[in-house]
Amino acid sequence: MIYFFAGLLTGVVLALAAVRYLGRTNTQPEAISDEQAGLNSEEEDAKEMLAELNRQFVRVMQYTGKEQRKKE
Repeated sequence: MIYFFAGLLTGVVLALAAVRYLGRTNTQPEAISDEQAGLNSEEEDAKEMLAELNRQFVRVMQYTGKEQRKKE
């Protein structure tokens, strides 16, 4: 019976320690560092480049050659 209560007490202590340790959350927002700002601008540049390449691809695929046929 002693071992049961000792195990129960040990389990409660470990559970409380785990709740305190894992329950800590950072509620303060992190400031954006220069490195993160640089990464964000690189991501935006990459998105713009991808959009431009997609636009060019669509125009190439829709091209029928009518402009060249008119000149002949």
